[in-house]
Amino acid sequence: MSRITRRRGSQAVEFALALPLLLTVLAGTVDAGYFFHLQLGMVSAVKEGVLAAAASGDAQTAPGLAQGVAADVWEECGLPGTVVVTSGTDVVNAGGASVTVVWAQGTMAFPALVGFVPMPELQHRAVMAL
Repeated sequence: MSRITRRRGSQAVEFALALPLLLTVLAGTVDAGYFFHLQLGMVSAVKEGVLAAAASGDAQTAPGLAQGVAADVWEECGLPGTVVVTSGTDVVNAGGASVTVVWAQGTMAFPALVGFVPMPELQHRAVMAL
């Protein structure tokens, strides 16, 4: 057996040992990138929902409007699944004056592409004065 044949054999063994680690790192990177992609979509959807609700100026319809617009933005972005948006209005004391604010919070379980890396639930909360 020549020296070149033995070297090729050892390189194949080293590659076989390193490949699972490299694939795990690659899968984790893909999952992390997908998580941040969905998180940015969540931020956009909730922010647009609260902005539309605050622009309406009506405390009665603001929560429903925030939920509807957030769901529409999520769908328009082509993101998978559905985002659960809860919203409402609160009266807060700001510098001695009462201010009505509308808030919305979106949550969604992260649908991992590969599943090697456990990721937290996607969530974002936005608040804006009416």
